[in-house]
Amino acid sequence: MKKILIGILIIIPIIIVAVVAGVSVVVSMTSYIGVESVSLDKNVLELALAMFITI
Repeated sequence: MKKILIGILIIIPIIIVAVVAGVSVVVSMTSYIGVESVSLDKNVLELALAMFITI
């Protein structure tokens, strides 16, 4: 019984750390990238990105 409780106390923090790491990866992938201008022609879409991009 003691081994089961010790195992649970070890597994729960590992699961929490894994979930937080996964969420941080998703949030960092969907971060905002600044766009200086957007121009739309009939068949061409041009994006001018700012010189310094911070993520």
